[in-house]
Amino acid sequence: MVTEGYSIEHIAEFFKVNARTVYNRLKRFMYERFTRLNSLHYKGRGVKSELSQKQKDKLYKIVSDRPEKYGFDSGVWNSPMIAVVIRLEFKVRYNPRYLCPMVR
Repeated sequence: MVTEGYSIEHIAEFFKVNARTVYNRLKRFMYERFTRLNSLHYKGRGVKSELSQKQKDKLYKIVSDRPEKYGFDSGVWNSPMIAVVIRLEFKVRYNPRYLCPMVR
């Protein structure tokens, strides 16, 4: 809208924001250019994993085998068992409730 000749005040009124907000966003755009449009600013959402990719690969190898091989009595892996493996192998505590997305 600025390039089309609209005033900052008109733009602010149109978007129902303060004129200072328009100035700040325009200034930020001038510094960052199109990085925000290209999603180069995006760092992901949510809590970051506490395990490195190498640790995840090791966990995958452990879980690929049967639980009996790791010392469990069950024949099928479940989230609490995987949480125990993570705590023993990597000294990181995970709530079993939040392991399903990572294990997928």
